[in-house]
Amino acid sequence: VKCDYFPMYMNADFIRINIRQKTFYITYHAYLAMIDRNINRTDMLKALYYGKIIERNPDSKPYPSFLVLGRSKNGDPIHIKCKAI
Repeated sequence: VKCDYFPMYMNADFIRINIRQKTFYITYHAYLAMIDRNINRTDMLKALYYGKIIERNPDSKPYPSFLVLGRSKNGDPIHIKCKAI
């Protein structure tokens, strides 16, 4: 089934609200990638909070997803894939 829309609630405000309310989780896979790339949790959350949604994937399975581009404290780009469950 193709999803021809992207849920309107999945925007930058949606991300910020979930970070403020701590209603999110980081997958084991993401933790491993963070360790491998020497990205700490604070840098990742700031990059997500202040970043920009650069790609939307409404057909992503099992949930629609989006890609956020943020920056670390030293200015390096950080790409973060998010899904609303």
